[in-house]
Amino acid sequence: VLKRATLAAMAEPEWRDAGDNGDTLGGALRAFGLGLHLETPQGPIAGLAHRLVGHYGDAYGLKSALLWNPDTGVGFAYAVNGTPERLAYAPSGLAVIEEIAIQALYRQVFG
Repeated sequence: VLKRATLAAMAEPEWRDAGDNGDTLGGALRAFGLGLHLETPQGPIAGLAHRLVGHYGDAYGLKSALLWNPDTGVGFAYAVNGTPERLAYAPSGLAVIEEIAIQALYRQVFG
């Protein structure tokens, strides 16, 4: 649906956390492109060694994300449904269940 050049432009940083220039949602969001979240080494993926862009979802008990490497097209998605209203959160700012899922998928897909 989108041209490659459009996706490339969306994956370029438009905002980066500088400590006082926006809400990081507890540290989960450190950089954004045009509508896309840009994963950083300060995020939930320990040992992040690949460029990842995507988007997180959070509504009515659903926790989800779609993340991919725009250079290779390789990525992953997860959806956790039926989560309780009060969740435990990790230092990354994501719910613990999300951090477990994202780290396991990252290791599986990217080694």
